[in-house]
Parts: sequence; C-alpha cells; structure tokens
Amino acid sequence: IRRGDPPGVCHTILDPTNPPPPQTQIEMTAPDWNLGELPQGEKSSKSFPAPADQLCFVYDGPRLAGSRHYAIHATNQNGLASNGWYQLRHQSSPADTVPYRVVLQNATTNAEVALPNNGNVGSTLADSGRECFIPTFTADTPRTAKEGDYSDMLTFTVVARP
Repeated sequence: IRRGDPPGVCHTILDPTNPPPPQTQIEMTAPDWNLGELPQGEKSSKSFPAPADQLCFVYDGPRLAGSRHYAIHATNQNGLASNGWYQLRHQSSPADTVPYRVVLQNATTNAEVALPNNGNVGSTLADSGRECFIPTFTADTPRTAKEGDYSDMLTFTVVARP
C-alpha cells in the first residue's frame, strides 16, 4: 500500500527480499520574488534571506534522511539566454530581455546549487523533514534595456538520484 493510493488498490512486490524504495513525497513552497529596479548596463545581485522569502521543501524527514540523494532543477517560462542563464522578458516588449541566474544556498548547511543546474549537483535530505534555501538572483541588465516591468516564471523539480 502506498501513500495516495485509492482504497482497495494493492501492489505486488515481485522480490520481497529486495523491495523497491519507499515512495517519496516532497512538498515545496516558494514566494513571488521581486527583484526591484535593476541598474542598466551592469550585473546586480539580490538575496532573499528572510524565512518567508526562502524556497522550502517539506518531506518525511527521519525516514528519508541520508537515504535519498536529490537534485534541484528549474525550468522557466521565457527560455534561456545565449549565455545559458534564464531571462526576464519585458511585459509589453517581449524582444527585450534581461539574463539572470539563481543560486540557492541551503539555510542550514550553506551548500549551494546554481540554477540552471546543468551539472546535476545534488544533496541528501536531512532528518529535519524540512530543507530551506536562500535564493540569490544575479541579473545582467543590458545598457540598452527598455524601462518597464520584466518577469519570468520558474518551475522547480526535485529529481531523485541513485
């Protein structure tokens, strides 16, 4: 019987001496991050260290502690810029973009994961049942960037690693 199965559904384990790993359920919370005004023609960074601004994962802690390796990945709505970073797109002038990247720093261990996570950098789950990350956004605003509102949407995925 697995979490989330409807009543009456049973699964047969073919080799009881080597059962499959338990099904993992991870829930995530992420706020809307506002980078504010970005200076034209330079790189700028903004961190969100407040607990309400962190990216957090909640899971069945002690059962999964150290036994599961995972990697955090994110795709975005606007695609990647030529330098491999994500890109903010101007609301009324979609041709105008600002490349950016995100570094997630584990609030407990200080380990970092840069997004996009092209290197498939991973970690293990702690026994606390909660992992939170402080995001730092670095934007490389072109000197010719049009004034106005820019946005993007990140979709996070947690991938189990063997």
